[in-house]
Amino acid sequence: MDEQIKRVFDRTGEKVSLVGWSLGGVMARNAARRIPDKVRNVITLGSPFEATANSSSISRIFRFVSGHDIKSDAFQDLITYNHPPPPEPVPTTATLITPIGVRHARPSF
Repeated sequence: MDEQIKRVFDRTGEKVSLVGWSLGGVMARNAARRIPDKVRNVITLGSPFEATANSSSISRIFRFVSGHDIKSDAFQDLITYNHPPPPEPVPTTATLITPIGVRHARPSF
């Protein structure tokens, strides 16, 4: 993802807006942490705030897609990759998805 963001930034000269749903939101936030100078903002939909085996259904999805257990090196590499240093200032909007539709996260706290 980082390389794609860099290519778009280099081609356009403008920072990139990232939108991610579920694990894609985790990955978008973490890409923004790694290369904040190339990211304008991040918008997430129904994304956990960290990638751990217990933060969402990530472990079941990982097992289904990869065929590996969450104790495997491949899963641990994914978790490590998604735990970069603390974020630089990049505007972020997080939206909670509920059974009745999409709502802004603020009323959920």
